Order: sequence, then structure tokens, then C-alpha cells
Amino acid sequence: MCITGVQILDAPLSEKMNFNNAKRVVVKIGTNALMRGNEPDTGIMAGLVDDLCKLRRGRKEIILVTSGAVGFGKGRLNYEGNSGGVIMQQVFAAVGQNLLMRRYTALFDLYSQPIAQVLLTQRDFANKNSLGNLRNTLNKLLDLGAIPIVNENDVTATEELASKKAFSDNDMLAALVAKTMNAELLVVLTDVDGIYSTNPKTDKKAALVREISSLTALERIAAGGKSKPGRGGMKTKIDAAKLACKSGIATVITRATHTALSEIYSDKFSGTTILPKSL
Repeated sequence: MCITGVQILDAPLSEKMNFNNAKRVVVKIGTNALMRGNEPDTGIMAGLVDDLCKLRRGRKEIILVTSGAVGFGKGRLNYEGNSGGVIMQQVFAAVGQNLLMRRYTALFDLYSQPIAQVLLTQRDFANKNSLGNLRNTLNKLLDLGAIPIVNENDVTATEELASKKAFSDNDMLAALVAKTMNAELLVVLTDVDGIYSTNPKTDKKAALVREISSLTALERIAAGGKSKPGRGGMKTKIDAAKLACKSGIATVITRATHTALSEIYSDKFSGTTILPKSL
């Protein structure tokens, strides 16, 4: 594939981005990476927490943006069939958010790592005072060594649940948090290996893209499509990467595995890196 600013799998990566230099990191994990049907993937969650705590011990400042509340709630209520509409999605989120945080608390406690719950809506980013309060609170949590765990407040924010634009399974939420907090790296953990040159579900010749170094290239290889039960698809991840890129933040999109973050920092991962516009 010949698109300026794109390097395909096995091509040498640029030396312009050294992940070890990224001190403040926003990590986002999606519903499909966290769940196996209506049950949480305990191995993925345990591996994620282990990796996050390793980064904290390495003096990285970490913010985790997590999906999964709706999935946890649906499983706890043993609800079968379709979602049941926006109200039922809000009910699932109300039940599941507590369960999601309990699971994270139990895992982080194994490392004596303090965490904090932060629930946000679009209004928090649109209002100057709310945005300032958010920035101040997150900065203080990071100063104190805590890992903020961010999710959308689905109980009161219905835009995304109604399949409108909103945060799109928290992809855009993660990018907005990264921009607000002047992060240096955004990591999107998902259930695919990264961005492909074309849609791998319909094109057997689709190749995994290792590196993207221009917004034009990013837009040209964007592939649509939604994924279930998550509310995002690759397009929403690309949109989030575009916002991060414009804000001078590098983005990595890769498959969630037990050691995904460790592999990124050891440069052994096989996902896609989108270089920030400032490079």
C-alpha cells in the first residue's frame, strides 16, 4: 500500500517516538476487551492492573479510562436478549459500575495501589469551571500517587446509550482526558491488533499498519463499522487518535493482552502507533 505517512507491518518504526519518555499516560480499555459474553475476562483485568502498577512503580502518571459497567450490570442481573433500550442500559450501568470498581479495587489492593473513581459526561468538558475542577482534581490525585479510573456517567448521560455520537465506548472520552491532562501518550486497548490498511473482515490482503505519521494518512485508511456489545468501532478509535494527534499526543492502538502495556514500553508490541502532529 502506498500512502504517504504509513508504514505497514514489518517496516522499521520511526525513532521519533520513545515511549519511555512519556511520563503521563492515559490508558483506555473497551468493553469487548474486558468482557467474554456477560462475564468479565479476569485474566485480562489482572494483567492490565499488573502492567499499570509496574508503570506506577516506574514513576509514570497513569489515568485509566474503562468501559464495562453496562456489561458487568447485564451479567449480574442475568439479563438475556437485546439491551432493552436506553433505560435498561442505564439500569445495567447503575448495577455494573459498582461491580466494575469492586473488581478493580480488589486487583489494585494486591499491589497497595490507591485508585479513585471519576465519572464524567460531555457537559464536564463543555463547561469551563467543570473542566478546571476536573483538571485540578486529577492533577492532585496523580500527585498523591493514585490512579484515577474514569468512565462515562451512563446513568445520567444518555447520548451514547442512545447510539448518538457522545464518547463512543469511551474512545473519545479517553482522548479528551488525554488532551485536558496534557498526556504524552494515549493507549487504546481493544479486541483487534490495531489499524489495518483495509477492512480485514472483507479483504484477505489487509495488512496491519505499524505507524501513521500524518492526519491525511490516518483519514485515508479509516475503516468504519461498529462492534457489539461495545458501542465503538475502529472509526471511533481513529477519531480519538485524530484528536490526540492534533493535541500533540502519541496514540497506540493494540490488542488487550495480559502484558500489552509492558510490550508497548519494551517496543515488542504489534499494534499501530499514530505519531503526534508536533513530531
